[in-house]
Amino acid sequence: MSRINKTKIQDHITSDLSSESDDNLTPSFIFDNLHDKYSLNSKKHIYYKTFSQKVFTTGKRTWKEIYAASRTKGGSELIGGDQLNPDVSYLLPDTKFIILHCKDKFRIIGYRKRREFHILFIDPDGKCYKH
Repeated sequence: MSRINKTKIQDHITSDLSSESDDNLTPSFIFDNLHDKYSLNSKKHIYYKTFSQKVFTTGKRTWKEIYAASRTKGGSELIGGDQLNPDVSYLLPDTKFIILHCKDKFRIIGYRKRREFHILFIDPDGKCYKH
């Protein structure tokens, strides 16, 4: 995996953010900016099944359904960049990050642009943000 292109992400986030009509669409998952340190490398192969199940089930629901579900029942939460442990200072201060809850402490963290969910961090240990 390559390093995160900080300028590319910043430009991407500032252009054409999600609208209400996009809430009725199902997400498509984008891995272009997945952080090397927070990916499923060979040491974490035991998490592949949990990750793939989450992507599969979440991909069948609309954004509206994802936002409406409770965190413990396959939902999500929004947090600010100041709550993340990895450095996200290259992103705009008001960017909200979406946390998809998987199983136990396992989280998928990224941002949304229209229908796309750009995955930045895969965090099976729950160490990526302050709970």
